Amino acid sequence: MNGGPEAAASLPAELTPRRSSEPAVRAGAPARSPIEPLMAGLVGLASLLALVLSRDASAAVAVVILGGLLMHAWLAPIRRTLFIAMFLGLAADRPGDTDGHWASPIVDIGGMLFQNLNKVIGIEALKFSGVFLLLAMLLAVRAVRRLERRGGDTPASVLPATPMMASVLAALAAVVVMLVIGMLRGGNVQMAKIQLQGFLQMLAAAYLFSVSLRGPRDYRTAARVIVAAACVKA
Repeated sequence: MNGGPEAAASLPAELTPRRSSEPAVRAGAPARSPIEPLMAGLVGLASLLALVLSRDASAAVAVVILGGLLMHAWLAPIRRTLFIAMFLGLAADRPGDTDGHWASPIVDIGGMLFQNLNKVIGIEALKFSGVFLLLAMLLAVRAVRRLERRGGDTPASVLPATPMMASVLAALAAVVVMLVIGMLRGGNVQMAKIQLQGFLQMLAAAYLFSVSLRGPRDYRTAARVIVAAACVKA
């Protein structure tokens, strides 16, 4: 049978193949929600305000880095932001680590990540660390992408194992129960907040890593990040 243009022209109109005028969509790549670039823009504006309120020039540089990281969190895969934060957290010194004998050139970045932000930005209400803010932002990003029916953070992400998620939830439930028991017995709520903050951040990081990594290739990337941070720290 002749399959040339003449044969196609002789077919009924409803059977004639037509070229779609819609752009092709790459398989496995979900459409990006307008929420994410909008939130990145709002974070950018908030970062500019924080830059104006920064206490000194070095703190302003740290604010710019943190603001860029928060904007990056909304626009990039979660694993990339986690790797950048992991490198900065391992490589940067915190104020007070050397008892005032020496200060690293990037000590303000460590202060921005691990100290309360009100010590860097002139807003007393910011009584939480940059890491806490970043993890909260990434959890919000994860929630938005989950509502968009993404199982993993990207099509290549490996879904977390059920025991992993069960252990994170069990640890979170145990923390809540112990906090309530302590409050009922007259415990110090402020001290409990300080003690729980680091533990809750660890649970959040464990959850975010488990839903965003793509298997062995990202494990190798994590190893390279750790070695690179160790070289900077040394």
